[in-house]
Amino acid sequence: MRASSDKGRLRRIKIWILLIMLSLALSFLIFQKTSYAFGVLAGGFLIIMNLLGTERFVGSFFSGGVLGKAAYAIGYLGKLALTVAIIAVVLKKNLASPLGLVIGLLILPVALAIDFLVFPGDRGAEEEN
Repeated sequence: MRASSDKGRLRRIKIWILLIMLSLALSFLIFQKTSYAFGVLAGGFLIIMNLLGTERFVGSFFSGGVLGKAAYAIGYLGKLALTVAIIAVVLKKNLASPLGLVIGLLILPVALAIDFLVFPGDRGAEEEN
């Protein structure tokens, strides 16, 4: 039962990330700050792709899937390297504002805070008792 609750929370957090990312990007576009908007979109995209990758790796690891501990570590480092490469390309080619990218990457803690404030009953306190 706990796994389904965690999946529901993770799905909700992804929705919060999408909503925050799109609203911030739209706000920057309205004020004609396209480099900030692209930075927010790039940061939000990186967050979502990292969440999906982590969810897949962890799910495979704990379900006794094909991935062993070494493959898990290599996959994690590969995901980290890809994330750094994408950030480097975005900044090197001046595709986005660095501040916009930082704002986009900070969407995850904001989404987590909103989810915990809006759905306080999902914190797992019932299972601790």
